Amino acid sequence: MSKRGYELVSSAFGGVILAIIVGVVILMLVGVMIRVFGGAASAESCRRSIAFTDTTHRNILLADKFYLECDPVYRTVSLPEQVATAPEVAKKELADNMVSCWNVVSQGEFNPFGRQIPQIPNSKTCLICSVVSFDKVFQENLPGVTGMHTFLQTSYVIVDGKDMLYKDALPDGWNDIQVVSDVIDTTESYAIYWAKTFNSLGLASSAPTRVYLSQYRRLLSVCDTVVN
Repeated sequence: MSKRGYELVSSAFGGVILAIIVGVVILMLVGVMIRVFGGAASAESCRRSIAFTDTTHRNILLADKFYLECDPVYRTVSLPEQVATAPEVAKKELADNMVSCWNVVSQGEFNPFGRQIPQIPNSKTCLICSVVSFDKVFQENLPGVTGMHTFLQTSYVIVDGKDMLYKDALPDGWNDIQVVSDVIDTTESYAIYWAKTFNSLGLASSAPTRVYLSQYRRLLSVCDTVVN
């Protein structure tokens, strides 16, 4: 091969390598943008679909139809560089997801779980907002985290531009161990979900929905119906 031909081949090869590198970088940036903005977009789509389903359930002919676009958001918590902050990092991640879940339903204003047609008597219908897990390094360094209720009672979150205690940004039940786990086992995945309870006649309770935090594997033993 002539020197000129070798230079052309080398140049073309270099161009291909550069194009591959640029493509990989673009894919990485897209992935980051999806992780950053995707959760918010999903939450908004979910909120709108809940509002729409709530409206349709006011019509007896549509009361058993669901139009929800609420796929759970899956998150994995990594061990922070400052290991001493790990308990707070874990509790904040869970608490933030709880507040987000409550905001999706507009603080209990909407009820997509059925208004007209009776459901299973004494049952609970649930919608999963997110599932939070902890990576292996986190589990090995901190298998358990305590004081979730205290964190909700004493720590602040910004909601609509205002600082407020997490407990004030959540519905009743945040300090009930049957609703929100106080001790977190980091070897388990945790589901953040909200639910509606139906009475002995199978009619929706007038009480507001609650946001729950419990081990994911126990979800089906708590919820009679999961709508996503």
